[in-house]
Amino acid sequence: MSDQKAGPEQGLRSPRLWRNGPDARKERVKLIANGLNAVGVTLLAGCLIAPFIDPSRAIGAARLTAGVVIAAALIVAALVVLGYIDREEA
Repeated sequence: MSDQKAGPEQGLRSPRLWRNGPDARKERVKLIANGLNAVGVTLLAGCLIAPFIDPSRAIGAARLTAGVVIAAALIVAALVVLGYIDREEA
């Protein structure tokens, strides 16, 4: 058996697992930016590429334009979030 004691300092409550330093904050910001970028690129692919692969997925011009605008906004939002890291360091 192990000599370690089971207590609040072990397991999920370990302070080593939940650090809130500047590096952890940067990683959270990167995670948010990557999530926004992934959703934007997926939406863009769904709007522009999917109708060419499967003609039954063809959509009207209004929905196509709305999808492209929303996808572009998500991608730009990801870039703005990544820019937050640079501003935070200065």
